[in-house]
Formats: sequence, C-alpha cells, structure tokens
Amino acid sequence: MKRAIGLMLLLVGLTLCAGSAFLAIQEIGSLYSGLLDDPLADPDVPEKERKDRILVRLIPGAVGVPVLLVGTVMLKTSRIKKRARRR
Repeated sequence: MKRAIGLMLLLVGLTLCAGSAFLAIQEIGSLYSGLLDDPLADPDVPEKERKDRILVRLIPGAVGVPVLLVGTVMLKTSRIKKRARRR
C-alpha cells in the first residue's frame, strides 16, 4: 500500500513540476518569437508583466517539489523494507 501511495505522489509531483516548467518555457519562447518576428516593435506584453506571468506559471512546480520528494522517499523506503524482508 505504501508503495502505491509513494508511486502516486511521485507521479503527481513529477507532472506538476514538468507541466509548470513547460508553461514557463513556453512563455519565454513566445517572448523571443515576438522579438524575432519584428525586433523594433513594442512587445504585446510588457516585460514586467511577462516576468510576473512566468513566476505565476512556476508556482505549481514549487508545490510539486515537496510532493515529488515525499513520493520518492516513500518509494525508496518501501523498496528497502522489501529487500530486508527477503533476507
């Protein structure tokens, strides 16, 4: 049971971290895409607002890191206990 919960927490935390990183990188990519299209034009989103948007997109990743760590520790402890029972 502990192994299944650890695996679920690991997958949820990994999904949160990867998803938020992808969204933040996508925001940075849209910034550079706009700059490459027309370098002298004003950006559609001001730089200060873009910074805030990137940080907001990274918040779920910050929430996912502890969940990922707890899932990893639970999974490792269940593996260690399983190996100890075999001996």
